[in-house]
Amino acid sequence: MLTSNYPGMKRILAAILVMGCIAFFTSCGKSPASMNKQIAGLEQEIKAVSPADTAKVNELIAVYEQYASEFPKDTLSPEYLFRAGGMCLSFNKPSRSLEIFRRVCRNYPQYKRAGECLFMQAFVFENALGDYDNAGKIYREFITKYPGHPLADDAELSLKYLGKPAEAILRDMELQAADSTSGAIK
Repeated sequence: MLTSNYPGMKRILAAILVMGCIAFFTSCGKSPASMNKQIAGLEQEIKAVSPADTAKVNELIAVYEQYASEFPKDTLSPEYLFRAGGMCLSFNKPSRSLEIFRRVCRNYPQYKRAGECLFMQAFVFENALGDYDNAGKIYREFITKYPGHPLADDAELSLKYLGKPAEAILRDMELQAADSTSGAIK
C-alpha cells in the first residue's frame, strides 16, 4: 500500500481529509442572504393562510433561531429571536417563548427591544404560566431598569393586580372610575 512505503503519508492524507471535510461543511452552510430569503418566504406563506399553518410556524421559529445561532453578531439576530418569542407565545409555547426572550436579554442587552423582552418574560410568567412570584420579580426588575419605558405603567399596573381574579380587577376599576367622576362633579 502507498501509505506503508511513505511513513508521513498517513498524516498528510489525514490532514487533506480534515481540510476537505471543513471545506465541504462550511460550503454547505447558508448565507445570511439565503436565510433572509427563506424567512421572508415563510413569513409570507404564514400571512397568506388563516388560521396559520402550525407546521410552517414551527419551521419559521426554527429558522429564526438557526439564523441567530449561525450569525449571532448580525443585527437581525435579536429581531428574529424577538419574533420567534412572540410566535411561541401566540402558539401556546410559553416555556419556549420565555427561553427565547431570556436569550435576547442575555445576548443582546443593547437591542432596541431588550426592555420589551424583559417585560414579556414577566408577562409570560403571569399570564401563561401562572407563576406570580417570578412575574413580580421580573416586573420589578423591568421598572428598575427601564423606568421611562412605554410599558413601565403597564408593569406597575400588572404588579398592582398580580394574581387577582379578573372580577376583582374589574370591580376595583369600576370603583376608581366612580370615584373619579364623583370627584369631578363636586
